[in-house]
Amino acid sequence: MPSDWNPQVFPDWRWPGGPHLTVGVYRPRQSDEENLVATLHTLLGLGAVLKGVGTAQVPGEPVVSARDMKVRPISLSDLDAIVADPTQQIHQFYIEGYFDGSSVVSLSPMSDEAARTDRHPVSVFFNAWDFEMGDEDDQARIGDRARRLLLELARSPEVAYGAILGEGWWMYPPTELTDDDSSIYFGDFVLADWVAAEDRDLILAAFQGAYVEQLEFGTYISVSEWFNPCHLGLRAGGERGAEREALVRRVLVKNLT
Repeated sequence: MPSDWNPQVFPDWRWPGGPHLTVGVYRPRQSDEENLVATLHTLLGLGAVLKGVGTAQVPGEPVVSARDMKVRPISLSDLDAIVADPTQQIHQFYIEGYFDGSSVVSLSPMSDEAARTDRHPVSVFFNAWDFEMGDEDDQARIGDRARRLLLELARSPEVAYGAILGEGWWMYPPTELTDDDSSIYFGDFVLADWVAAEDRDLILAAFQGAYVEQLEFGTYISVSEWFNPCHLGLRAGGERGAEREALVRRVLVKNLT
């Protein structure tokens, strides 16, 4: 839970604390609000329930902390009015019902340099205590839900790429991927048709042995056994793993900047 979160705002909703997983996507053409709302609607279509919204106190502000947001409960019937109101700058949605417990749909932070050319990625983060500490059935169930959400999000032609990320990893826009220190891990990810076919072939060759799913809108690659239906795993880390991740970064920067 963020240190500035007021738990009294939602007495029946808890911030997803403890270890968490994130499903993030990057949409190059849509506004921040369009990105957030599109992600929310995908979750609602999968059975999630909207509980609340966080908006900027002053329209035009960059991504802000919970302390500086106007955070309030809302129902689905309130959503259209908030989206249509130009004084309401949405930063987060608070939901429950798809993953175990609660989830947050949020704009991912990015640098001032990236903000000049890129859009904010949107991330869905949720409690992954049962994934980290539970048995294999828990891991398979939660991993399947994370993969399903990522692929449902990626069906939109607006999505260029997306990934499932663990604790401590962040979703970044293309400009940030030029920085080798940016903490995004490309192990379980989707590359949409924004990425040229020949570049996707290069990545497939580098990820030989991983789970690969060719889709009508792109390619899903998974090196983690719990994020693919065949439970295939590919050793992560080390020099070879670093080379694979560097290649994905280069391809995304080439195709999207």
